[in-house]
Amino acid sequence: KDILGHHIPTLVLALPLAVPLWSNLNSLEPMLEILEVPIGDATRNRFIDAFTLASGFAYISSLNEVIMCFQRTEMSLQQVTSFRDIDRMEFRLLTSRAVIGFELLYKLSFFWGMSLLACKACFDFDMSIYTFVSREEGISTLSKLAYIYTSPAVLRGVLFRVFAVVMYPSMGARSLKKFKQFTNEGNERNRQRLYSRDSSASTVIVDDIVEQESKPGVLRQRKNHQPKIGMRVKVKFEGGVVDGKITEVRSQKSTYGIKINFVGGRSLQSSYPNNDVELLKSQ
Repeated sequence: KDILGHHIPTLVLALPLAVPLWSNLNSLEPMLEILEVPIGDATRNRFIDAFTLASGFAYISSLNEVIMCFQRTEMSLQQVTSFRDIDRMEFRLLTSRAVIGFELLYKLSFFWGMSLLACKACFDFDMSIYTFVSREEGISTLSKLAYIYTSPAVLRGVLFRVFAVVMYPSMGARSLKKFKQFTNEGNERNRQRLYSRDSSASTVIVDDIVEQESKPGVLRQRKNHQPKIGMRVKVKFEGGVVDGKITEVRSQKSTYGIKINFVGGRSLQSSYPNNDVELLKSQ
């Protein structure tokens, strides 16, 4: 989708429009007249500054694509074809979480930030040409606009601005969605590391049931309450506390067997009452 919507139009339209300027074809590119103005002229300087900025933003927009290409290379060298499988790679540099996070944030900052500065540079480019053409008296505004927007170099800027308005808002939204998924995966990885430190919980705290004693932080366990499906829980592991919810309750001889589900699909089998289960008052 990105190739069809972005890279092919760039290849087919934007690059050919740059050829007259790169090749000094005065018959096709009227902008070259400005470069014949003596060095130091304010209009000439404004033209060069705007052109440099607009071109620079176009070049740096490709940084994330360079990173993505090298990421795919790193994956291919280790016979990995999907980002879902990168955890089994022995060596990860450009596919590390730090680089992936940077690449997503960079895309987001360009689509929703730097692209606005690039559009401003394109408008400054147009205005520098308009100022140059306005030096000659007797030229109508329509003729000035025709002079400007028959330039292939200017049309490149117009193409970029149209693309930025039409495509960049949705592309930025997609980048934000991917970054949220990326951070959620990171939180889930942390939870998995937390679970792996101790496969059984030291304490299961079930919200909704019991009283808290007058002393802050001191809990009183009451063993006559029945756990119910849907009750919120906090499970204490060695590494910290994880929120969950009771999804199964099985009545046994002297206890209840309970199943607790956590965000991300992991679960824990426990029982109540026992020395590791305390029931807390609802908040």
